[in-house]
Amino acid sequence: MARRRMLDPNFWDDEDVCSLPDTERLLLVCCISNADDEGKLSGSAATIKKIAFGMTDTTIQEVEQMLQHISKVIRGFCRYEVEGKTYIKLLHWSKYQRVDHPYASVIPDPNESNSKNDSENDSENGSENGSKNQTHQLINKVISNELSNEGETQAKIVMLPTDFELWYQAYPKKVAKEAASKAWSKQKKIMPTLGDMLKALDRQKLSTEWLNNGGKFIPYPATYLNQGRWADEVQTANIEIPDNMPGGKNRPRI
Repeated sequence: MARRRMLDPNFWDDEDVCSLPDTERLLLVCCISNADDEGKLSGSAATIKKIAFGMTDTTIQEVEQMLQHISKVIRGFCRYEVEGKTYIKLLHWSKYQRVDHPYASVIPDPNESNSKNDSENDSENGSENGSKNQTHQLINKVISNELSNEGETQAKIVMLPTDFELWYQAYPKKVAKEAASKAWSKQKKIMPTLGDMLKALDRQKLSTEWLNNGGKFIPYPATYLNQGRWADEVQTANIEIPDNMPGGKNRPRI
């Protein structure tokens, strides 16, 4: 069981923290309060959902999306994978937490060879900005494992999908992706959170307009974004939905 943790008052004034939605700030505080004495904890969305949201309607997939977003926004939040298990390491742990008689963590570290190389490069360059950039690169990526010839565990860094990619995967009409990406960038400042965008899609996939004629009237994704269609009022169709149509029982769950 995690010990009591300290939360610096400046936490609430941090620009990156303030940019997070309320639920993601709660999730971040949950990770801080449940980290072990080295600032590490399970990164499983299912585990964190149980701790942070209990029996609420928040889904594991929504928690997964929140964790991915936090990983991109918060510079000290490193989410990684070792031997098929996902973990979180709070990189600035020792700066904000004082732990007397700490217990050794049973959770493995992220790739130490990459961290060592990054530190050596920063030292040679003598650049504070270089160090910050390396940290950004590390925490904006998720680490998956592969075994070397000697059987030792090493890590391979893979880029996380962007918010646009997650949204586009959920959108039922996959056409003109490049135009949609440009529209996403253009509208990003006025759009709600990714979670709210996905919830809007979930409702609209059940609408009369989107279900009629096999989804013929579903707008192109770029049109949807440019016109702010996530805010459209939805009239739900009172019909049985075929499994192979948008909104059918075989549709991807959000």
